[in-house]
Amino acid sequence: MTFLLVVLDGCAEEPLMALGNRTPLEVAKMPNLDCITKMSRVFRSNFVPESLPCGSEVANMAILGYDPIKFYTGRGALEARSLGLKIKEGKAAFRLNLVYASDEIMLDHSAGHIKTEIARKIIFETREKILDGINAEIYPGVSYRHILVGDESWLNAKLTPPHDILGLKYTDYLPDYEELRALVDNSIKIFRDYVSKDPDLKISMVWPWGGGRVINLPKLKDKFGFKGAVISAVDLINGLGILCGLEPVKVDNITGFIDSNFIGKAYAAVEASKDHNFVMVHIEAPDECAHRGDPFLKISALEKIDSEFFSIILNNLSLFERILVVSDHLTSCEIKTHKHGDVPVLFYDTSYKGKLENARFTESSSSGSKFIVGHKLLEELIS
Repeated sequence: MTFLLVVLDGCAEEPLMALGNRTPLEVAKMPNLDCITKMSRVFRSNFVPESLPCGSEVANMAILGYDPIKFYTGRGALEARSLGLKIKEGKAAFRLNLVYASDEIMLDHSAGHIKTEIARKIIFETREKILDGINAEIYPGVSYRHILVGDESWLNAKLTPPHDILGLKYTDYLPDYEELRALVDNSIKIFRDYVSKDPDLKISMVWPWGGGRVINLPKLKDKFGFKGAVISAVDLINGLGILCGLEPVKVDNITGFIDSNFIGKAYAAVEASKDHNFVMVHIEAPDECAHRGDPFLKISALEKIDSEFFSIILNNLSLFERILVVSDHLTSCEIKTHKHGDVPVLFYDTSYKGKLENARFTESSSSGSKFIVGHKLLEELIS
């Protein structure tokens, strides 16, 4: 059996007035995914317990069969694992975004989706000054996503994800710990000078959030017999995959945005299926488009994913005995951030002989279907 898991990050959301009370999934033309859906079953699930932060770190843990109430400690430790960082006792890892603000308003959590090579150069050139007088380390990651390692007492600080405060005064959400506040203040001064030499840069400061301690997870091979691979542009998913025992597969030119190499991801999944019986593909683009508050860009991303990714999967359908397609959480174009709620689940299984003529992978198509608890979904579908 070869099992393909596709996570379309934040692709689901509630209907939008701008789309005639429809969702981007309902408007997007996705004939290849539609074809797979007609041979599949559609369910509902919810991967993020109400008591936990509504983010991909929680949701994807549940998608892979781990109860986040039991295992979740924070995002930073997962991303640090992807970078191969060893977090010492007494330390914790935090996500550190490069962000853009103006007149004290948080405008962009991604610094204009800054290119990785530019972001890394900035981090290498400025991190020593940003950390002046602060006992911590900064490690460069992908695009705007970087890692801060500092004292585990910082886990008690009140830290807010920058994508949750877009359009709001960031000064109302600054860290309440002196060293973390100093980190932000230092970066504002340093980046002001840095940007004066390159006005095209959309970068104002660093923003810490998502702290977590190192965790250990039972391996998927021991739980389900999977020899698995993971394909993702973002450190969070690769780090989670490594902790689960999945092998990260490198694909050139994957960016985590609409310009990503979806064709390369699809062919990487096809190749990985030849010597793995479980392949996880995570696609970040729909989520990032929703954070921009642009439903039409989100629709374009979904249609591009269909034409470049799902077309190849459909042409190689015989390689996969089972395919699971999910939205990990809702990401609303209206409020530009994540929301708790039910999401659609598509399950293709060669043993299923039914045919759903009018079914689509949408919120409305799944609304009256069977509900499966998030962290129990994978186990139920492979049993």
